[in-house]
Amino acid sequence: MISINLPGRPFGAVRPIAPLARPAAPVATVAPAPVVAAAPPLQAPPARTSPTAVAPVGIPGRFWVAKNSAREIVILDGDFGPRIREHRWFDAAARQYVTELCVGESEPCPLCARAEVYGRSYVALPLTVADLGAPETEDARRILAVRAKTEGPYLALRRAYGGLRGLRLSMTRGDEFEETGTPTLLEAHTEDEVMTSLGDQAIPFAMRAAFPRPDGAALHQKFGTVPATAPQTSVASAQPVAVMTPPRRAAVAPVAPPRLEAIPAPKPVPPPDLDRSAAARPSTYTPADDGSDEIDM
Repeated sequence: MISINLPGRPFGAVRPIAPLARPAAPVATVAPAPVVAAAPPLQAPPARTSPTAVAPVGIPGRFWVAKNSAREIVILDGDFGPRIREHRWFDAAARQYVTELCVGESEPCPLCARAEVYGRSYVALPLTVADLGAPETEDARRILAVRAKTEGPYLALRRAYGGLRGLRLSMTRGDEFEETGTPTLLEAHTEDEVMTSLGDQAIPFAMRAAFPRPDGAALHQKFGTVPATAPQTSVASAQPVAVMTPPRRAAVAPVAPPRLEAIPAPKPVPPPDLDRSAAARPSTYTPADDGSDEIDM
């Protein structure tokens, strides 16, 4: 285990501050009063900010606490890293938790589409911490992903101490699901104490390298899903289907309509002179010979 030993005092002890010297009252003699040097002005304690150098990052491990136990950490960052959104679920085959960044804020996320398997996404604020319970043969640095809904105690510590670097916390977990535990302040170490005790492992991670911008296409490929904006493909050839566009027609010059000649009106034909009197019309009636036109009384 890694321990931070403070010479001459136990953890949590308050370093006494020597009172300022007051100038002596002048003596009523002929000799001039002695000149008393002015007390130096009080200086504010240095801010607990991250050092300029940052450690290279491969895949940093996550800090977690087993149920009904506690672990001690020292925060190495002066403040939270960039805000991230991620999924975290338990992989039964590998028997461990898996974490993936979410792309749902910029494009359709395949993990959000199957939240029943990969869990709902959440916002986290990362911190680099030194796990004091880690084996001495390992790098003690871990990523503590503080969920946005549990950031209150850390914000209070940041306001009280001007930053988070050097704060030694006890992370206690009961039977709750939150695996990072609840923080309790044990000691506020100085920068010299942190660097002397942890050495190179006192340098925090480069958070931008630890959490690069997620690649939606790589995430879809990793989990065997097809993005919603993927081009249509043919089942037989599995190649992008070419979109057929009709050929562009050549411009046709307008044709003037044929000129129509005027057709002369037909000459009027005078109607025949009809004689509408009954006497002028010849009779076409011929009586029958069989007497059928006779009427029997």
